Amino acid sequence: LFKILKDLGVQNDIICPLNYGDSSYANKISEIGENTFGEKFKSLRQFLPIEEYNKIQSECGIVIMNHYRQQACGNIIAALNMGCKVFLSNKSPLLEHFRDIGVTVYCIETDLKKLLDLKLLNSKLINANREALKLLYNRDVLIASLRESIIL
Repeated sequence: LFKILKDLGVQNDIICPLNYGDSSYANKISEIGENTFGEKFKSLRQFLPIEEYNKIQSECGIVIMNHYRQQACGNIIAALNMGCKVFLSNKSPLLEHFRDIGVTVYCIETDLKKLLDLKLLNSKLINANREALKLLYNRDVLIASLRESIIL
């Protein structure tokens, strides 16, 4: 992903949350990021209060999650609700999940080819994503799903 962003000529700050998981992996990613992007690379190594983390995420506009497992679902949903344009790997099961429920998300491997692909979402797409998420991730649906799971 760093190579893709560098080849595109990205000049924006790159904020990389590395505050969970294997610290040696986080160290390696930080080192590569700093060598590739210099002062533009900002790694988050400490856990932040949720309000502060959400503020940072809401100011991003673009969120790229290049993982292959089903992880960070809460962060992805939060980013979409905040109006961020989200890119996921085609290896992640979450890409198809979000597309299946009507959310517009983008694929790193096919939709991130030029700098213009990092253009922010328009208000129509932001609102459509929020509405699609509300249909599946609202209180009543979650309670009904829990009740059904408990009864089974």
